[in-house]
Amino acid sequence: MGTEFRMPPGNAYGLFGRGIYFTDRVDKCLFYCTRYKTPSPGQIGYLCLCRVNVGNMYVVRGGQLLDGFLKSSDGFHSLKIEGMNIPDPNDFEFDNKDTVIPLGRTIPNPNPSVLQVAPYNEYVVYDPTRIDVQFLLKIRFTQT
Repeated sequence: MGTEFRMPPGNAYGLFGRGIYFTDRVDKCLFYCTRYKTPSPGQIGYLCLCRVNVGNMYVVRGGQLLDGFLKSSDGFHSLKIEGMNIPDPNDFEFDNKDTVIPLGRTIPNPNPSVLQVAPYNEYVVYDPTRIDVQFLLKIRFTQT
């Protein structure tokens, strides 16, 4: 692994704890690839396309939020927050390392117990050594 990820300092962490956050939908990450929450046309942003070893993953469903995870997190390497919109389960591929690669369109999550706070799936990894950057993408926004 050529890139070293570091955990956020001190109290700088998101809703699901001090970790490194990922998503399987580009829509979700676009607002985090610049220093502005709403990128302007012509602005440049950067995305890391990573292989993430989620290991033993705890899946958060409706009503659990952070308290449910903290009480049940023993033995888990990562956390998945199910979003209201998910990759179409019919559009997945697997590479030669058993990595799941979601492709295609985004569809509404048919699971009725999904959290209303997460528009898209989020994955939180608590050990930076589980992340391998594959590509760094430089993008230019054309619309907001």
